[in-house]
Formats: sequence, structure tokens, C-alpha cells
Amino acid sequence: MILKTEGLELGTFVQHDQKVFLSDRTHDFVYTPHSGKIEKEKRQTKEHTGIDSVILDGKLVTLFNHGYPDTNDILYQNNLYFNNDYTIINGHIFSTGNDEQSLYILRDEEIGKLFVDRLYLSEDTLISENLGSFPNIEGSEYLIGYRLNVHENHLYGVAFDFANNRRAGLFSYSLKDSSYTFKETDREIILEDIGFSFSKGSFIYKDQLVYFSSNGTIYFIDLETAETTKKLPTNMDLSGVFIVSVIDDEHVAIATHDHDNNLIIWELDLISLSLTEKRRVEPSLWRKQEYLYDFQVKR
Repeated sequence: MILKTEGLELGTFVQHDQKVFLSDRTHDFVYTPHSGKIEKEKRQTKEHTGIDSVILDGKLVTLFNHGYPDTNDILYQNNLYFNNDYTIINGHIFSTGNDEQSLYILRDEEIGKLFVDRLYLSEDTLISENLGSFPNIEGSEYLIGYRLNVHENHLYGVAFDFANNRRAGLFSYSLKDSSYTFKETDREIILEDIGFSFSKGSFIYKDQLVYFSSNGTIYFIDLETAETTKKLPTNMDLSGVFIVSVIDDEHVAIATHDHDNNLIIWELDLISLSLTEKRRVEPSLWRKQEYLYDFQVKR
């Protein structure tokens, strides 16, 4: 089933309770594959781009990049939707990460600092708490590649150190004591090989961070030492927005689009490290300038 929307080029979708939830700039959609039913509801605000959609304690929470507001307020604005209502979050959002109970947000409401916020549900009310902050001064800041992963009370991801020639490292933030570490990793991982930063471009597998470089290489990085334990070169085009979704303990699905605007669904076997193309959606199926979830495709 291909659902035509009005286009939210960085919008995200999430599956829950045998339904698919997704959004465009002005509406939210709920698609039930079993019945083929599509529900459409208009939101209170029109958004610029989508950042993240997550299920917290069985409830949908969606985060949008709204941009600068129409008023004279100079603070950058993001809108967080829950139960058809929204809360404003100020500041540029650098990255997000989530587990089943919490959504974590890294944002820069103040110059020179990154704040770490946790959002969770309590009695059907969305609660926000600040977990701490760390310096992020222009010229010596960390740029975090992709969304963060939550694992054993830490946030993990690959970051690039601007104070050290953009050197790649394993970034770890402790949710217990609000401290962070940066351990240098494989020199082949470079800033120029990041796809779009809000892609779900990594995940945790057996105490390793599995990181997808836009050059098509998949890196397995040890969470303790930051050393690369395996590398898997592939022919996937990961230079734009893509989706990585863990199927089970041994298989991962990756959705990409190539330079010919084909949408391609791949399956990665983590045991054999084999990659298989499962489905290809030709661009002829699309009208000019249409969108599918995270992907903009043009004829």
C-alpha cells in the first residue's frame, strides 16, 4: 500500500498495535494494514519537518521541527504532540533517542551548552525533566551523527570532535550521573560520510554500536573500547535519509533510495553478515514530487 501525502520530507513513521502512524506537514494518519482503513486528522499547527515519532507506554508521541515562530521571538521552536495537543520546546534539537518508556532530547537553548531532557508519561500526562547539560562551544563542539541509542542507562552514538579535526568517536552519555565520554574510533569514519542526521543510522547489537556510514560501509563498534570489531562494505546508497529497523535478534531491515529514486528495502542478517535486497519500488509509481514516509522521490 502506497499512501500519498502532502509531503513532510523528514517525517517519520512508527508501527504499534498492528497499525502504522505517520504525518505530513498538516495532518496525522493512521493506517491499519489488516482492514486497509486510513484515518486522517488535521493538527493544530503546520510543521516544517518531522524529527521523531515514538511509542511511550503504548502512546504515540511525535516531535516536529517548527522553525522560527511567526512572532518576534528569536528562539527556534519545536512542537511535541501528544493526545492531539502540543508543547513548545525551544532550541535547535541536535539528536534524540528513546526506549519504551522515555524520549531523550539533546538541544541547545543556551549558546555553548547542550541540554539533555527526558520526556515520559505519568498517568496519561507527558512529563519533561532536565537531566543535565554539557559544554558545546562553537569551534570545539561535538556533532552527533544520527539518532542516539539507549542502552543500559546510557545514550550512545558516533560523534565528531570539531576541536580535534572532526575526529570520529564513540559518544556516551550516562543517564545516571549526567556525565559523558568521547572515545576515538575508526579513522575511516568521517564527517563527510554522514547521511541525514535524524536518520536512525545506528543500533545496539551484542554490546556493539552498529553504525551505517553514507559510503555504504557498516561498522561494528565495541561499546567499551570504541574499537571497530567488524566492517561490512555494501552497495547501499545511504547518502540521504534512510530507515534502519530491527526485526529480531538476527535480522535488520533497511529502507533507502538510490540516485534513480528507486525505493529499496534491504534485509541484513547479523549472523552471516549477508545483505539481501527484498523489494524495489520503481519511481514510475510516483507522481512528480511525492513523498513516502522519510523519502522524497521525484519522477
